[in-house]
Amino acid sequence: MLDTQMVRRAADEQLPFVKQTFTQLHQNPELSMHTKNTSALVQQQLRELGVPFEIVGNYSVIALLDTGRPGNTLLLRADMDALPMDEAPQNDKGPKQCVAQVSGAAHTCGHDAHTAILLGAVRALCGMREKLVGKLYFVFEEAEETGGVADIMEQYFADIHLDCAWAIHVYAKLATGKICVTPGQRMSGFGGFAIRVNGQGGHGSRPDLCRSPIMAAANMIQNLSNAWISQRDITKIVTLSIGSIHAGTKANIIPDCCEFAGSMRYFDYEAGKQAMDTLIRVCKDTARLYGCTAEVTDCEVSRNIATTAPETSAFATACFLPLFGKEGLADTEPWYGSEPFAVYCRHCPGIFAFLGCRNEDKGMTAEHHNPHFEVDQDCLQMGVEATCQYAANFLHDFKPQN
Repeated sequence: MLDTQMVRRAADEQLPFVKQTFTQLHQNPELSMHTKNTSALVQQQLRELGVPFEIVGNYSVIALLDTGRPGNTLLLRADMDALPMDEAPQNDKGPKQCVAQVSGAAHTCGHDAHTAILLGAVRALCGMREKLVGKLYFVFEEAEETGGVADIMEQYFADIHLDCAWAIHVYAKLATGKICVTPGQRMSGFGGFAIRVNGQGGHGSRPDLCRSPIMAAANMIQNLSNAWISQRDITKIVTLSIGSIHAGTKANIIPDCCEFAGSMRYFDYEAGKQAMDTLIRVCKDTARLYGCTAEVTDCEVSRNIATTAPETSAFATACFLPLFGKEGLADTEPWYGSEPFAVYCRHCPGIFAFLGCRNEDKGMTAEHHNPHFEVDQDCLQMGVEATCQYAANFLHDFKPQN
């Protein structure tokens, strides 16, 4: 076990690097499966530290620090990808500290912070490696937003013994200076769908001679709202949203097709699966009423529900009380965003911590995936401290349950 002062000094020494790395990543965001430069930065740091690694997928990085001494095995994971959107130059009060310098990509979920924090922790832990035991896997994932390497990661670690998997996610609803390691389900499962409504187009002056896919799609969406109330178990929460709808080119032309897509979130996989079945049935039945057909072009119901195990939550709480005090620990409700982190926890307990990054005085209050979202950089040191303290203590002191 490392004392809190040693961990705090190590994190403090890394803070300039972490902030510089965060700024560099934030200004140069890269989309899922295209994190070439972000991965190169990670690889360069690992080479300088003498930590062996390999590339998985396109650009994901898996590194191993083996102390050569008996102890537990812990996986530390960060995601690297940005979102396909443009960033606003201002937060909810004024100009941001830094803004993406490219268009069409932005770190509006905080993955730049996750990568910078884990790199800072890797550097700090490598500096203390003679005091560590066991093994540490460092995973930098290229496609959290799309789940693009989730199956690859699950296969990679299927035959590797892990005692725990750890990840941090900055959280816009939690104030800077607080961290949450509450046990239980932390982030929801994801169900994605895309529907293509096929009809018969024609002149807008004679809708009676057409079969409008737009009218059919509009009524599908309305019927789904009703079905969510009356045709599924309302004691099992499943949220539903439509994120895109596309059809037509001109006001007086009824098109042949209309496409819409959306997502659902849930904390019960069976409820999510049943909700998807309901959605598909409602869409197909509604299409028939309008002389159209509904084609399901994409459908996914993921089992990945990020969860913190009771034993790892209790261990983390014991680690962090001396470091942050009671005032630094917080409980939060589960977050309805989704995460493939569960793939690392198929055969071991996990801990998915929420790191506060909200600062109302600075205007850093926008939600994730919002163009005005901004991470309060004052949270970065706490992220490094928490990662290092948990890792060092876990390797030495955690007693895995059989």
